[in-house]
Amino acid sequence: MNEKGNIMKKPLFIAIPLALSAGLMLATPASAADWNKGNNIKVELRQLDRQINYLPGLSHREEAQLERRVDNAQALLRRYSRNGLSRVERQTLNNRITAIKADMRKQSRDRNQSRR
Repeated sequence: MNEKGNIMKKPLFIAIPLALSAGLMLATPASAADWNKGNNIKVELRQLDRQINYLPGLSHREEAQLERRVDNAQALLRRYSRNGLSRVERQTLNNRITAIKADMRKQSRDRNQSRR
């Protein structure tokens, strides 16, 4: 009977660690995806900052205003990132990026007539 008990325990010694490691592997992509989304926001803000410098049709005032908005969004990202980005914080940053992009398109096409 004792020998049968040992035989039953051996598969458990293998099955339990395998189940735990499988559970950890399944949980890892979700946390990596959250980090990656924050990183994508950071990259997107850097790209916007560079694009503003090369965008034709902007006055100096419009360029400064857009750069200030990108700087504010980058500061907000740094502040949010201290504790990790929540879904609401990510959405807030994405909304700001969308608004900045829309203003970039609008102001580059207005030929500086509406801002003088």
